[in-house]
Amino acid sequence: MEHSLYDVDKEARFQKVYDSYMQDVYRLCFSYMKNKMDTEDAVQETFCRFYQAMERVKEEEHVNADMDIKSMFILAVATSIDALAVGVTFAFLKVEIVSAVSFIGVITFVCSAAGVKIGSLFGMKYKSKAELCGGIILILIGTKILLEGLGMI
Repeated sequence: MEHSLYDVDKEARFQKVYDSYMQDVYRLCFSYMKNKMDTEDAVQETFCRFYQAMERVKEEEHVNADMDIKSMFILAVATSIDALAVGVTFAFLKVEIVSAVSFIGVITFVCSAAGVKIGSLFGMKYKSKAELCGGIILILIGTKILLEGLGMI
């Protein structure tokens, strides 16, 4: 009998994600960092943060492990808006775009996938409070960035 991603214990879930994405994350980190030790540190940090995020999720709660196209599209649009701002900055700094974009893309995908899963757990339980809190946090982040850009902070 086949089990969904959240039917198995936490370590098995983590191992499944690690096995699925580790090589891709490593290749992209290495193409950006060009150093084996730094790459291994970045990959380890990425998966450590993912594991820590998993620990915050109650194990007895069940979540549908399928990410639908609509959810991924919304994440892609939000990420694209952020990428536009970063792209303008990269142009001024003369950064090697392909490796930087590849690295950012992989990290964003892993964090977004984890966020969707964890968010769906908390969303069911604390929907209105989570939306309000998330909105306030985004407004504060935007305000901070604006004030820094204007030189007021």
